[in-house]
Amino acid sequence: MKSSVVIIGGGIGGISAGIELALQNYDVTIYEKNSSFGGRANQIIQKGYSFDTGPSLLNYPHLFKKTFNKSGKDINDYLELIEVKKGVFFEWPNGESFNWSSNLINLSDNVKKFSREDKNQLINFISDSYEKLEIAFEHLITKNSDNPLSWLTNVGLKNLNKLGITKNMSQQINLHIKNKKISEAIGSYAMYLGGRPESIPGIFSILPTGEITYGLWHPKGGFYQLIKALLRLASDLGVKLKNNSDVEEIIIKDNKVDAIRVNNKIIKSEIIICNLDKISTNKLIEGENKLKISENKINYSPAVITFYLGINKKLDKLPHHKIFLSKNMEKSYDSIFKYG
Repeated sequence: MKSSVVIIGGGIGGISAGIELALQNYDVTIYEKNSSFGGRANQIIQKGYSFDTGPSLLNYPHLFKKTFNKSGKDINDYLELIEVKKGVFFEWPNGESFNWSSNLINLSDNVKKFSREDKNQLINFISDSYEKLEIAFEHLITKNSDNPLSWLTNVGLKNLNKLGITKNMSQQINLHIKNKKISEAIGSYAMYLGGRPESIPGIFSILPTGEITYGLWHPKGGFYQLIKALLRLASDLGVKLKNNSDVEEIIIKDNKVDAIRVNNKIIKSEIIICNLDKISTNKLIEGENKLKISENKINYSPAVITFYLGINKKLDKLPHHKIFLSKNMEKSYDSIFKYG
């Protein structure tokens, strides 16, 4: 008889965990409180238009391809991935623009427009970041740890210095890149993590280099097509998908997670996985079993205001991913993180 697994939350992480465990012959059920799965990577459909509410680009397609391959499936049978060959565009108020392209020749030419010196340093920056990327994938991202110390122990002393853990992202970039605008463009990747380049660890200089290494991709029909593909794969593997199922409590007995309460019904399971953030998880735990954390001491990443525009024509001058930077980025970051 298969061991049972309950997963709370049907975002990308929850669905992917369900697929992995189904492949290991577990009886998996995913409970999602909303009517649709996907979590932050969701979809709005209105008046003939569909909008992605979360990511609009796929950075590491090989990870999802690996999941499908392990299942004996081909991701191309589930969705079509289109490469965003021109990468990310940046523009300043004075009309200057910069393109972080996965094509090294184009990227080099773009850097040269701003700084001949930085063009020569570009390969050094990419090489340094790529080394960090390899270490991160081999020793950190693919390893599970219960605390930061064991996480760093996985890396080993030899690699700790290579990761740039003593520097922030801005300092790491400026080791090689001297031009202010290029540094601002690369540093703006910190916003993906809800921070500013001066507050994000230097290891995250890997983000723009990851785009060069693996390319940028867009699922045809929108990012939510990836969610649909994962749900279809999960269903093919026998994962039970329960939407409109609000998990109200994680029940703990004798220091062990014993069951969950869903829509006022108790569901027992041998293994329970929670794909929610720490604060949301803690709200599901009662009494003395609550995690010892203070919400007042947690720095939340800022929210965003998003406008979804339905347009009936193609805008040739507006590429798939364009970021408008201000003339004073330090002041802009302060307005968000210091005064916002």
